[in-house]
Amino acid sequence: MVCPSGQWGKKDDIRNEFSVNFLRQDADTLIIMRKFIKISVFVIILGSLAAGAYFVGARKYAGDYNKIIKLFDEAFVFAKKGGGDMALRKTNLAALESQKFLESPLTKLMKDKDSRALLKARFNLLLSKSYYEMGQYNDDDSLTAQALQIAENYGIAHPSALLEWEIFQKEFIHKINQYSAHYTYTKAADYLQKFISIVEKKANIQVTLKKSFPYLHSVLGKIYIDQRKWADAKAEYEKALSLAEGIPGPGPGPGPGIEEEFYALSYWRLGIVQLKQKQYDDSEKMMKLALERMTNSRRPNNAVLSEIYHNFAEIYKAEGKTDLAGQFFNKSLEWHEKAFGAESPKLLHVLIDYATHLKSIGSADQAKLLEDRARSIEKEASRAVASPESQKD
Repeated sequence: MVCPSGQWGKKDDIRNEFSVNFLRQDADTLIIMRKFIKISVFVIILGSLAAGAYFVGARKYAGDYNKIIKLFDEAFVFAKKGGGDMALRKTNLAALESQKFLESPLTKLMKDKDSRALLKARFNLLLSKSYYEMGQYNDDDSLTAQALQIAENYGIAHPSALLEWEIFQKEFIHKINQYSAHYTYTKAADYLQKFISIVEKKANIQVTLKKSFPYLHSVLGKIYIDQRKWADAKAEYEKALSLAEGIPGPGPGPGPGIEEEFYALSYWRLGIVQLKQKQYDDSEKMMKLALERMTNSRRPNNAVLSEIYHNFAEIYKAEGKTDLAGQFFNKSLEWHEKAFGAESPKLLHVLIDYATHLKSIGSADQAKLLEDRARSIEKEASRAVASPESQKD
């Protein structure tokens, strides 16, 4: 069959036009791809430079931060050694450098507004500790009050701020412990109660803070024990334990979210309170729970175990169960030796109480051996305190 004249020519034109359009589209695609690759490479290079700059900035920030913390530590050491001009100079230098650090462009780049505010609150606490050791109590009160005010006013929604809050909270507990160590229990209790009220408000927004409640109430309970406010201490420890039961664990389901050691210490101290209140049956129950929890904890504390056995002995002695009392006094002495060594002054109260018990049941010779040992330890401890070696920095 023969094609009509001109048909083949038209078909060739169509093919050529199609080929030209296809090649034109292919060329356009190639141009777009090249542009895309260039842009992608530029973005990758820019991102790498930004990441590198951030890494360098982060390293410098960490270095500057560590220098500030070292200044605070040095100031506190000098203040604790008795104060003086050097302690004051170190403290003032720490105050000046920490303020520069907070206002630096790098800190503003690395930390959001809330995180910087909480960091300032923590720096205030570190400064207040030095001023307190130097006896400058007005400065201490002012800085501590400012720290609490900052903690109350700034948010913790940002992950960085939440992390800074956790560090601030630990430092605040250290501050409370400083007051307790100097027997200023009323101030410690007042500040801690204010802090608990702040945490309660923030926990309505940030529920993870609820895990703090048991620990905070247990710290307050310990302050009340030191003040011999037995009813208040009992209320705080019962609240702490109740709150702990409601803290979810790390996995799915309602597993334990609080460590065994917390329960052990809380049961033990609640048992001490009940012992002081002469509630011997309740105290014995708490001591058994404390013993079980501490034995099963990840970090069994021999010092606490030794005291738990001593408290058992006191309970049984008060109840007139002399054989059991003797057994637990002896066990307490063994565990104290295990925890502190055979010549430690920390054995003195155990030796004296055990000796008193032995005399009460007519074992005067055994009691005298313990009393002689206690006198020897006490004499050696006094000599060690008075020796030139113990006076060295």
